[in-house]
Amino acid sequence: GTASRMYYNNALLICGSKCGGTDPTCIKPCMKAKFDYSEACSACFSQTPKCTVSECSMCLKDSKGCECVDCVNLKCAPTLELCLGMGAVNLSECTQQPPAPPTL
Repeated sequence: GTASRMYYNNALLICGSKCGGTDPTCIKPCMKAKFDYSEACSACFSQTPKCTVSECSMCLKDSKGCECVDCVNLKCAPTLELCLGMGAVNLSECTQQPPAPPTL
């Protein structure tokens, strides 16, 4: 549900800032140790900050703003969803809904 989406968004923010941003080799063990995610889920999550920084530079200025969140939902969430094997998520109450993840 939405609570767990906000939870992992928060977890990513915490691990991302602890790891100086986007280093998957730091974020993955952080997600696993701090939030008890599985190895596979942690690996999926560890890729998202890199996507955010490369695709959604406005997030560096305002990580909670709708422009940032909509961009992440649009450009990074579908890859994460596919990796996790979940349905499309919307990480906030912002305007744009993410597209459905591509089917394999």
